Formats: sequence, structure tokens, C-alpha cells
Amino acid sequence: MGKVCALRLSQAGYSVFAGVRKPRDAQMLKQERSTRLIPVMLDVTDEHTIAEVFQLTRETIGAAGLVGLVNNARVGVTAPIELVPLEEVRRQFEMNVIGQMAVRVGMETWSLKDLSPQKCAMLCMVNDVCNQTLGLPFQWKEEVQASLMALDEGFGTFVMCETNQVWSRGIVSVKERAPLSLAVDVMHQTVGELFRFHLWQARQQGVSSDHVRAMIHFLGECSMVKAWETFVALQRLLHEGEQY
Repeated sequence: MGKVCALRLSQAGYSVFAGVRKPRDAQMLKQERSTRLIPVMLDVTDEHTIAEVFQLTRETIGAAGLVGLVNNARVGVTAPIELVPLEEVRRQFEMNVIGQMAVRVGMETWSLKDLSPQKCAMLCMVNDVCNQTLGLPFQWKEEVQASLMALDEGFGTFVMCETNQVWSRGIVSVKERAPLSLAVDVMHQTVGELFRFHLWQARQQGVSSDHVRAMIHFLGECSMVKAWETFVALQRLLHEGEQY
């Protein structure tokens, strides 16, 4: 998401100081060959790097002032809280709470010191980890990737980057992730293209059609209507020639 936002803003004519944590990520941004896109090393859990970034920004743009700050740094630990090691909980709070506050304080300190009230910068806090769902370590089906990019290139890039990041975590096994993804589809009633894709992913991991049907049947105890609609969707996909 951060890369897509940075590219869009630079294309719109803004000078963008894009925070990265790894030199290789900075090099990838430089390959975009945009003079308005400036990679800076930034770790929101490190006050020194925050201060260095704001100092560089101040020296570069001077009296022109800061238009806004998009704070996209966040991390998610998708597991029952009682199973999460305390160091992981601390890391999440350091980045998602304290780190976000630290960057905001840095921006406001600069704004109050150097800018007039008419030039106060906008602040956009982005944090979507609550919307993340469990799935398979990602293997993109070519038709799905092409379909996403055809809808909107920026949105397609965003979906692929975010999904690759979330689904690459090894909290549960590959075999366990497949039915979890399908169960989410049943309960959220995302039984269209996403359901089709998750069925394909499950097949890659050796999940049989009997297991899928048993899972849908079991979830019928939570909602008969949702299970019914899912069976209808499954039957439709099979009639359309979906190999499963």
C-alpha cells in the first residue's frame, strides 16, 4: 500500500519522502526514475531515524512547508492472543501505537515551530491489520492476477502486495490455512471470484472436495443460510467446469 500511495502522489506532482526500512526497498523505489520520489530510511520505533527524516525534509523543502503525512507503518499478529509470545505483542504496540504517535509528534513539533497556522500539514493514519484474514502462503493464479490488474492497476498492485505480506506468515501450517480461507468465505459470504480462487488454492494443497463439503456442512450449524448459499456457489462453479 505504501508504495502505491507514494507513486500515485509523485505522479500527481507532489515531492514524496517515502519511508523504507531496508536499503533494497530504497533501491527499488529509485528504479521508478521519479525525481519527485525520495526514499528515506525510517523506522517508526526508532526516534533517531524519525528525527533524521524530519530534519532532511525540513532542509529540502524549507519554507514551502509540509503538505501532509501518510503514516502507513503497521504490523499484525493474526493469532489468538493467548498463543502470541509477549515479545510479539510488545513489537505490535511499539509499531502500531507508540511508533504512530512518535511520527505524529515529530510532524506536529515541526509544524508548530516552522509553519504558520495556514500551512499546517494534513495527517493520514493508515492501519488495516484488523481486516486481515488467514489464507495460504500466496501463489497467484495468472487469470486472477490479470483480472485484478485489468480492473485497476493501482488496486491490483495493492491487493497483491498486501496479500503476499499477510499470507506469507507461518503462524499455521499450509494445510491448515486452506480450510480457514474457505471458512472465512462462508461466514463473510464472499462466494464469488474470491471463493473460486480459494478453492483453487485449496486444491494446490491437496484439500479434497469431500473436505470442503464437510467444512461447509459444519459451518451450517452457525448459519444454515450462509452454508446453503455457499453450496449453491460451489455447485455453480462445478457446473461452469471448475476443476476441483
